[in-house]
Amino acid sequence: MLRKFKPLFLVTLSLILATLACRFIGRSEPELGETFRIEEGGFSLRSVPNYHFDEFSGMVIMTAEDADPDIGPFIMLHGGWIEINKSAQDLLDEIQADAGELQFARASKSNVDGIEGLLTEFSGEYEGKTVKGKLFVVPPLPQQEFYAIAMAPESHWKELEPLFDAVLKSVQFFEAPQEIGFDDWDAFDDEEEIAPVPIEEEELVGYLGEPYTHPEAGFSLRKVEGYDFSDDFGIIQMAEPNLESYAGPLIILGSDLMDEPVTNEELLAMAQEDPNEAGITFHTPLTYVLDGVNGLLVDFDGMLDGEAVRGQVFMAMVTPNRYFFARAVAPEAKWDGLLPRFTALLGSIEITEAESVTEPDLPQEVIRQWAIYAEASTEYTDTDWSAMQATGAPDVDGCGDDPQAWASRYSNTRDHLRLEYETPVNPTELVIYQTYNPSQVVEILFEDVDGDVWVLWEGVPERVECPDTWVHTIELYEVFYTDTVILIIDQSLNDWGWAEIDAVELVGYPIGATVTQPDPPAQPPEQPITDNGDIPTNYDGLMAGPIYQGWVNIVIGETMEEDLDRIMTIEGRKSTDSWKPRESHAQTYLFTMPWEGMTGYISVTTDGWVYKKNVTSNTHPTDFALATVNREVYEELKAIYDQDKVIPYAVMAKRLGSPGFLREQYIREDDGVIVATYNWYNADGDRMTGIFFNGRLTGMMGLNYIEAP
Repeated sequence: MLRKFKPLFLVTLSLILATLACRFIGRSEPELGETFRIEEGGFSLRSVPNYHFDEFSGMVIMTAEDADPDIGPFIMLHGGWIEINKSAQDLLDEIQADAGELQFARASKSNVDGIEGLLTEFSGEYEGKTVKGKLFVVPPLPQQEFYAIAMAPESHWKELEPLFDAVLKSVQFFEAPQEIGFDDWDAFDDEEEIAPVPIEEEELVGYLGEPYTHPEAGFSLRKVEGYDFSDDFGIIQMAEPNLESYAGPLIILGSDLMDEPVTNEELLAMAQEDPNEAGITFHTPLTYVLDGVNGLLVDFDGMLDGEAVRGQVFMAMVTPNRYFFARAVAPEAKWDGLLPRFTALLGSIEITEAESVTEPDLPQEVIRQWAIYAEASTEYTDTDWSAMQATGAPDVDGCGDDPQAWASRYSNTRDHLRLEYETPVNPTELVIYQTYNPSQVVEILFEDVDGDVWVLWEGVPERVECPDTWVHTIELYEVFYTDTVILIIDQSLNDWGWAEIDAVELVGYPIGATVTQPDPPAQPPEQPITDNGDIPTNYDGLMAGPIYQGWVNIVIGETMEEDLDRIMTIEGRKSTDSWKPRESHAQTYLFTMPWEGMTGYISVTTDGWVYKKNVTSNTHPTDFALATVNREVYEELKAIYDQDKVIPYAVMAKRLGSPGFLREQYIREDDGVIVATYNWYNADGDRMTGIFFNGRLTGMMGLNYIEAP
């Protein structure tokens, strides 16, 4: 998780040479994982396998599973655009001045991606503990900075140092985007949805006059009082009297058809590319709702007809093919007078069905299509086993390691495959053809045409026959259109080897087709079913003790922050995280659990209630010796699921004869569903896992039986 340290540390040329020298005496370089491109930071890197990986606003932090939340082991990298040019020495001086009691060695020159920076080692006391580490700084391009730091308790530094050296060696630089200027901050949050400013009737006096309806173009409005008004074939103009310049004050509105469906963002891009707007600069768009229609409101300024001007434009796709726009512009000195008139006008507009508009005929039936382009976090080569091998129809016969399917670079990493399709559709089905070591897909995502991401499925690996044709039938209760599918595989969970994917078929209704939506399901209960009298309560050992029992009794969505220490019976300590895993996140508290090496994490919102709890996964409770955790009982539970398509938590706990170990529980931010993961163990360490949504296991990948190594 990201911590609010001032970014520190990276690798030196002498260390690289030392690493090369070590190879000649048999020492091997650490093996890294997938490559990540950090757009805001202006750099790419390869990750450390089995480290937690988080990225936020140009910063990356990779943390060891057993890291101390204050001092690591961790590796942090940060980059981005800066307002003025700085030398490597300037950057180093800034960081050292903010480093407290840490002692730095003399910096030496070091090259990363062919660019010379400065590398230094450091040691000393941090948060009352003895640490060691390295810091690398470099300005990779003019007005761009880059820092990298590795830090660990002194006893762990030898393990972390070669990993840091390898990560630094993998870094490549590119131009970072320029930061947003102060003039744009008001429109920075492009995800915030706003409605037009409500205009009270008395406020319209002096701004708006009589109503006007244009049924052919499909909208109505109130005219701007005192402005000249004209309507030419559905293009309405309102201007200051006797105006002769396009610099305004002028308001223009209209609606028309496009030759093919486009998004709001594409519509704005077309406006920006208009040669008539060559002297205009458009600022960050803001989502704006006009009479129930989602569109974009954009400020602009620049030169028009030889005058410096300011203005605003609203534009939206009313249907997949029909757009509406409203544009206001005025010389800079007159903009303050036009803006309230334009705001009032927007508040008066009503969008209707256009009488003269005939939408083009579009297919009414679902279409089936194969991917036309693909890219992946890694690929075995750029030809055989490349991401593009997953495009088109299936071409691998049977089960086997075949170069005509996609495979990641390594067989023990978490990777993703991104597939793009020719026609956006409202999806009804997805078919995945897995031709080697199938069932290592852990998450399936759709990216819609507006850039929003939808989760189709998430789960854990389960052995299936090879090859496997995995069909997902999709019942959507909300219409969206997608031409992008993202598959996330995790080969680090089991020692199964490479997962290979031959093809992925996307099925659905194209834009404009009649979409038949099913009725939404009945609303599930708000809390998991944990109070059923049939659920065993036979905790023993440390699980029956006050700390774990306190953990169980922390209620997601109800327990308040001030009650945590009392319920847990021990004092929690605050995390140093500054990364916000969700918008409402305020703080995470850490509690030492009864089993050696296990830490409990409890996260609270800005409103002060618990929304998530989880424990470290590198150990498990030693109190279990359940004879019911075996292959036979797993098959019984699977049969229940095959028949009912659901397993209530109470049923699974009763059959296993134990309430299980609650490893994670959280409330989903988008729909309020509570997700809980329980584990049951036998004496050999074999594990049965159930993932429950509001107390119900509703996907077969949520039921898993894993034998201990």
